[in-house]
Parts: sequence; C-alpha cells; structure tokens
Amino acid sequence: ARKAVTLVLELLSLPDCLIEKEDIPIVAHFAGWAGRFALRQNDILWFGEIAMLTTGCAVRSKNEPDGEEFLSAFDFWLHRILRQGRVEAIPVVFEALSLFITVAPDKKKVVCAFLREWRVVAGMACLNVESPVASQLVEELLLFTVRSGADELWQPVSEKIGEIAVLAVTKHGVKSAFQVFRPLL
Repeated sequence: ARKAVTLVLELLSLPDCLIEKEDIPIVAHFAGWAGRFALRQNDILWFGEIAMLTTGCAVRSKNEPDGEEFLSAFDFWLHRILRQGRVEAIPVVFEALSLFITVAPDKKKVVCAFLREWRVVAGMACLNVESPVASQLVEELLLFTVRSGADELWQPVSEKIGEIAVLAVTKHGVKSAFQVFRPLL
C-alpha cells in the first residue's frame, strides 16, 4: 500500500500532470485517506511525505486558483491526529499548510476555510483536559501565523483561538484549561 500511495502522489506531482477541476475532490480524498493510513501506521515520516506531495499537487493545480478544495485532506489528517493523539504530526500539517498558502492569491480566504475545521478539531481536543492536542494545535497555529508574515491572518486566527480558550475555560475552569491557552502567553 505504501508504494502504491507514494507512486500515485509522485505521479500527480509531476509537472506534466495537470489535475482537472473535477478531479480535485478525488485527489484530495485520496491524499486524506493516505495520510490517515500513514498516521494509523504511526509513520510520521511517511505522513510528512504524503503531506508535502499533496501540497505539491495543490500548488500546481491550474484549475482551482485558491486550491481550497484540497483542504479536505487537511481535515482528514487533523481528525486522525486528534483521534490517535499524534501531536508530533501537527507541525507537519502546518508546514504543508504554509507551503499551500504561499501560492494562494487570497491567503485569508484559504486560512479562514482551514480555521473552520481547525476550530472543530481543537474544540473536541480541549474537551479532554488531559490531551496535549489542543495546546499543540494552538501553538502551531500561532507559529504558522507568525511565519506567514501576513498581518491579515491575525484577526481570524486570534478569534478562533479565543473561541477555543473560552470553550476550555467554560468546560474545565481556568486552572485546568490553562494548558490549552498557555501558548497565547
């Protein structure tokens, strides 16, 4: 399975291979499935390779100017990371997202679309006060925003992080929820 997944994604990453608009959801679903499989196998290196190859496909997609449809793969990955508590995979997702938005004509639109799913996953993660996933998601989102250098991203990012902090404090109290919003300090 590993060789087949890698081969398909490498073929899709070739400069001659242009992905048609109607094929983007299929490619994104395949990449999401492949990344989930790698995470299930506890293979972070392979997951990183899948994430970068998927990002390469999205960046080169000539038919979708903002590539927003590829974000469903990121959604698959975040849910699997949460389910398995694979916090070491979170930086890989944000590295791929950084590459993804470098070519997006409207960075804010893509990040806002990503934040909708990020908020769902971070919200579920903060419900378990023992899980390190929520604080890692907040920290990586902040680092991503700083590295992007795009001032227009701060408002939507800080709003979503604030929503997660409020949820955690409401559910667990300030003392227990401190780990979730600690990266803000």
